[in-house]
Amino acid sequence: MNCVVDTVRYREDIIFLWHESFGDNREYIEFFLDNCEDKLCLGYIGKNGLASMLFLLNGSVNGCSCKYIYAACTSKRFRGQGLMGGLIEYSKKICSDNNFDFIFLVPGEESLYSYYSRFGFIPKMMRSELELKGGSGTFEPKKTTDIRFAAEKRLKLLPADRFAFDLKTTEYTVSEFLHTGGEIYFADGENGYLAFAVRDNKNILIKELLPQFNKNLTNILTLFENLDAENVYIRTPIVYNSKDIGDLGTKCGMLYPISAKAKDSVNTTDMFYSGMYLD
Repeated sequence: MNCVVDTVRYREDIIFLWHESFGDNREYIEFFLDNCEDKLCLGYIGKNGLASMLFLLNGSVNGCSCKYIYAACTSKRFRGQGLMGGLIEYSKKICSDNNFDFIFLVPGEESLYSYYSRFGFIPKMMRSELELKGGSGTFEPKKTTDIRFAAEKRLKLLPADRFAFDLKTTEYTVSEFLHTGGEIYFADGENGYLAFAVRDNKNILIKELLPQFNKNLTNILTLFENLDAENVYIRTPIVYNSKDIGDLGTKCGMLYPISAKAKDSVNTTDMFYSGMYLD
């Protein structure tokens, strides 16, 4: 039976199914269950308990309301029986009944793009990646652990054609990023930006860079010279592409348009930016 799952009553089932499917440890899963407030769990509950599930989180796409499908999985014992397909259709009905415009999801692997396309999802979400080495400059990045500040600044700096969580869920994604070892840097003023960074020895991966300055990115290395990194790898909003990046866009998510407004938005916009999300 497809239903809304009581996350308190079925907490242990959720943790077991999540760990079995993705390998995340209990502490990570419990951090989500205890700290991501605005979530809805849908699942298939059979005689043996929770067999398949997904979470719906609040966001927006290009000014349209959106639900983000997260942690979609089915127990190994029940795969191949169409349970996830049933949950996806159930999600579409719930979102339609509650007047949401879009559903957004990120397939866990390339083969799943074909699977989700069967349900009407379109690969419209993109991001670009850039590898930089060396560099010098004079910018002084500041480090912050202020969750509300980072969440509000991120939403302010995002391009218009993009997916974004609402403020409450954005705050959760920031807190999870910090909780799992990420670092957040920023600068204000004419050369301001917000950067979510992960360190790997002497390398730094900028998982998202949102500049508020000239969008050609020619001086991007100067933002990070004081972080003591040999190599800098950057994922940037596709909308900020320039001759420095070219067309190095990679698909990273799919949209299901529900309303007429959403369908029109999909038809008139070539691509939507998707950077930081729960993956």
